[in-house]
Amino acid sequence: MAVPLLLYLVGLAYLDDYPPDFLDHLVIGTTALSVGLNAYIKRVHWRRGNVKVKTGAVFAAVGALGNLAGANAGLVVHGHLVLFLLSIFMNRGCLRTERGLRRGWGPRFELGEAWPTAFAVGFASGFFGIGGGSSWCPVCSLAPASTSSAVGISLISAGIFCMMTAATYMWRGFVEPVLSMLYLVGGTAGGYISARIAY
Repeated sequence: MAVPLLLYLVGLAYLDDYPPDFLDHLVIGTTALSVGLNAYIKRVHWRRGNVKVKTGAVFAAVGALGNLAGANAGLVVHGHLVLFLLSIFMNRGCLRTERGLRRGWGPRFELGEAWPTAFAVGFASGFFGIGGGSSWCPVCSLAPASTSSAVGISLISAGIFCMMTAATYMWRGFVEPVLSMLYLVGGTAGGYISARIAY
Protein backbone atom coordinates (compact mmCIF):
# COMPACT_ATOMS: atom_id res chain seq x y z
CA MET A 1 0.00 0.00 0.00
CA ALA A 2 2.95 2.33 0.57
CA VAL A 3 3.67 2.77 -3.15
CA PRO A 4 0.20 3.95 -4.34
CA LEU A 5 -0.27 6.06 -1.21
CA LEU A 6 2.96 7.97 -1.77
CA LEU A 7 2.24 8.36 -5.46
CA TYR A 8 -1.42 9.35 -5.43
CA LEU A 9 -2.33 10.43 -1.89
CA VAL A 10 0.86 12.35 -1.13
CA GLY A 11 0.91 13.40 -4.78
CA LEU A 12 4.33 12.55 -6.20
CA ALA A 13 2.64 11.22 -9.33
CA TYR A 14 1.46 14.75 -10.16
CA LEU A 15 4.88 16.40 -10.20
CA ASP A 16 5.63 17.77 -13.66
CA ASP A 17 9.37 18.22 -13.21
CA TYR A 18 10.23 14.53 -13.55
CA PRO A 19 9.34 11.79 -16.05
CA PRO A 20 6.56 9.47 -14.77
CA ASP A 21 8.76 6.40 -15.14
CA PHE A 22 11.41 8.00 -12.91
CA LEU A 23 8.85 8.92 -10.24
CA ASP A 24 7.35 5.42 -10.22
CA HIS A 25 10.73 3.81 -9.59
CA LEU A 26 11.72 6.53 -7.11
CA VAL A 27 8.63 5.79 -5.04
CA ILE A 28 9.25 2.04 -5.17
CA GLY A 29 12.81 2.46 -3.92
CA THR A 30 11.92 5.08 -1.30
CA THR A 31 9.05 3.09 0.21
CA ALA A 32 11.13 -0.11 0.18
CA LEU A 33 13.66 1.55 2.47
CA SER A 34 11.05 2.81 4.94
CA VAL A 35 9.07 -0.45 4.96
CA GLY A 36 12.24 -2.49 5.46
CA LEU A 37 13.30 -0.44 8.48
CA ASN A 38 9.76 -0.41 9.84
CA ALA A 39 9.63 -4.22 9.85
CA TYR A 40 12.31 -4.35 12.54
CA ILE A 41 10.65 -1.72 14.72
CA LYS A 42 7.35 -3.59 15.11
CA ARG A 43 8.07 -5.21 18.49
CA VAL A 44 4.43 -6.01 19.27
CA HIS A 45 4.53 -9.19 17.19
CA TRP A 46 7.82 -10.24 18.81
CA ARG A 47 6.38 -9.82 22.30
CA ARG A 48 3.29 -11.82 21.40
CA GLY A 49 5.33 -14.74 20.06
CA ASN A 50 4.08 -14.44 16.46
CA VAL A 51 7.56 -14.22 14.96
CA LYS A 52 8.95 -17.66 14.10
CA VAL A 53 12.64 -16.93 13.73
CA LYS A 54 13.74 -20.29 12.30
CA THR A 55 11.00 -20.48 9.68
CA GLY A 56 11.31 -16.79 8.85
CA ALA A 57 15.10 -17.03 8.45
CA VAL A 58 14.89 -19.98 6.06
CA PHE A 59 12.11 -18.31 4.11
CA ALA A 60 14.11 -15.08 3.90
CA ALA A 61 17.33 -16.82 2.85
CA VAL A 62 15.67 -18.60 -0.07
CA GLY A 63 13.52 -15.61 -0.96
CA ALA A 64 16.53 -13.29 -1.02
CA LEU A 65 17.66 -14.94 -4.26
CA GLY A 66 14.26 -14.29 -5.81
CA ASN A 67 14.27 -10.75 -4.46
CA LEU A 68 17.57 -9.92 -6.13
CA ALA A 69 16.26 -11.20 -9.45
CA GLY A 70 12.92 -9.43 -9.03
CA ALA A 71 14.40 -6.04 -8.14
CA ASN A 72 16.69 -6.03 -11.17
CA ALA A 73 13.85 -7.18 -13.41
CA GLY A 74 11.58 -4.42 -12.10
CA LEU A 75 14.15 -1.75 -12.91
CA VAL A 76 14.14 -2.59 -16.61
CA VAL A 77 10.33 -2.52 -16.84
CA HIS A 78 8.51 0.81 -17.25
CA GLY A 79 7.18 2.07 -13.93
CA HIS A 80 3.59 2.33 -15.15
CA LEU A 81 3.61 -1.34 -16.15
CA VAL A 82 5.04 -2.34 -12.76
CA LEU A 83 2.23 -0.47 -11.02
CA PHE A 84 -0.41 -1.95 -13.32
CA LEU A 85 0.86 -5.47 -12.60
CA LEU A 86 1.00 -4.62 -8.89
CA SER A 87 -2.70 -3.71 -8.91
CA ILE A 88 -3.55 -7.08 -10.46
CA PHE A 89 -1.26 -8.88 -8.02
CA MET A 90 -2.80 -7.19 -4.98
CA ASN A 91 -6.36 -7.87 -6.14
CA ARG A 92 -5.55 -11.52 -6.67
CA GLY A 93 -3.89 -11.59 -3.28
CA CYS A 94 -6.98 -10.16 -1.61
CA LEU A 95 -9.22 -12.77 -3.23
CA ARG A 96 -6.87 -15.59 -2.24
CA THR A 97 -6.63 -14.31 1.33
CA GLU A 98 -10.41 -14.01 1.62
CA ARG A 99 -10.77 -17.56 0.32
CA GLY A 100 -8.29 -18.76 2.90
CA LEU A 101 -10.15 -16.99 5.70
CA ARG A 102 -13.42 -18.64 4.71
CA ARG A 103 -11.80 -22.07 4.56
CA GLY A 104 -9.88 -21.54 7.77
CA TRP A 105 -6.15 -21.67 8.33
CA GLY A 106 -4.36 -23.83 10.80
CA PRO A 107 -2.36 -22.48 13.75
CA ARG A 108 1.10 -23.37 12.48
CA PHE A 109 3.30 -23.20 9.43
CA GLU A 110 5.81 -26.00 8.92
CA LEU A 111 9.39 -25.18 7.96
CA GLY A 112 9.38 -27.43 4.91
CA GLU A 113 6.38 -25.63 3.45
CA ALA A 114 8.36 -22.39 3.15
CA TRP A 115 10.69 -23.72 0.44
CA PRO A 116 8.29 -23.98 -2.55
CA THR A 117 6.98 -20.43 -2.18
CA ALA A 118 9.98 -18.50 -0.80
CA PHE A 119 11.63 -17.74 -4.14
CA ALA A 120 8.36 -16.62 -5.76
CA VAL A 121 7.47 -14.34 -2.84
CA GLY A 122 10.98 -12.89 -2.85
CA PHE A 123 10.77 -12.22 -6.58
CA ALA A 124 7.40 -10.48 -6.22
CA SER A 125 8.71 -8.43 -3.32
CA GLY A 126 11.71 -7.25 -5.34
CA PHE A 127 9.82 -6.69 -8.59
CA PHE A 128 7.01 -4.64 -7.04
CA GLY A 129 9.04 -3.12 -4.21
CA ILE A 130 6.64 -4.41 -1.56
CA GLY A 131 7.18 -6.00 1.81
CA GLY A 132 7.10 -9.74 2.31
CA GLY A 133 3.76 -9.52 4.09
CA SER A 134 1.93 -8.21 1.02
CA SER A 135 2.87 -11.31 -0.94
CA TRP A 136 3.33 -13.71 1.96
CA CYS A 137 -0.07 -13.45 3.68
CA PRO A 138 -2.05 -14.55 0.59
CA VAL A 139 0.25 -17.57 0.32
CA CYS A 140 -1.18 -18.75 3.64
CA SER A 141 -4.31 -19.85 1.78
CA LEU A 142 -2.09 -22.57 0.34
CA ALA A 143 -0.57 -23.58 3.68
CA PRO A 144 -1.79 -24.16 7.25
CA ALA A 145 -0.72 -20.86 8.81
CA SER A 146 -2.78 -18.46 10.87
CA THR A 147 -2.95 -14.77 9.98
CA SER A 148 -0.93 -13.78 13.05
CA SER A 149 1.74 -16.37 12.24
CA ALA A 150 1.89 -15.13 8.65
CA VAL A 151 2.39 -11.53 9.78
CA GLY A 152 5.00 -12.55 12.34
CA ILE A 153 6.99 -14.71 9.91
CA SER A 154 6.79 -12.05 7.23
CA LEU A 155 8.42 -9.42 9.45
CA ILE A 156 11.78 -11.16 9.12
CA SER A 157 11.56 -11.62 5.37
CA ALA A 158 9.94 -8.20 4.79
CA GLY A 159 12.84 -6.40 6.41
CA ILE A 160 15.44 -8.31 4.43
CA PHE A 161 13.55 -8.19 1.13
CA CYS A 162 12.80 -4.47 1.34
CA MET A 163 16.33 -3.53 2.39
CA MET A 164 17.72 -5.54 -0.54
CA THR A 165 15.28 -3.87 -2.92
CA ALA A 166 16.15 -0.45 -1.48
CA ALA A 167 19.88 -1.13 -1.92
CA THR A 168 19.35 -2.15 -5.54
CA TYR A 169 17.27 0.96 -6.25
CA MET A 170 19.59 3.25 -4.31
CA TRP A 171 22.50 2.06 -6.45
CA ARG A 172 20.54 3.34 -9.47
CA GLY A 173 19.58 6.63 -7.78
CA PHE A 174 15.94 5.77 -7.10
CA VAL A 175 15.76 6.43 -3.33
CA GLU A 176 14.96 9.69 -1.55
CA PRO A 177 16.28 9.15 2.03
CA VAL A 178 14.59 12.16 3.69
CA LEU A 179 11.16 11.24 2.32
CA SER A 180 11.77 7.63 3.32
CA MET A 181 12.51 8.64 6.93
CA LEU A 182 9.34 10.74 7.10
CA TYR A 183 7.39 7.75 5.80
CA LEU A 184 9.11 5.58 8.42
CA VAL A 185 7.99 7.80 11.29
CA GLY A 186 4.38 7.72 10.15
CA GLY A 187 4.50 4.02 9.39
CA THR A 188 5.92 3.20 12.82
CA ALA A 189 3.16 5.10 14.60
CA GLY A 190 0.46 3.60 12.38
CA GLY A 191 1.88 0.09 12.71
CA TYR A 192 1.94 0.31 16.50
CA ILE A 193 -1.67 1.49 16.66
CA SER A 194 -2.94 -1.12 14.19
CA ALA A 195 -1.11 -3.96 15.97
CA ARG A 196 -2.66 -2.93 19.28
CA ILE A 197 -6.12 -2.91 17.67
CA ALA A 198 -5.63 -6.24 15.87
CA TYR A 199 -4.26 -8.10 18.89
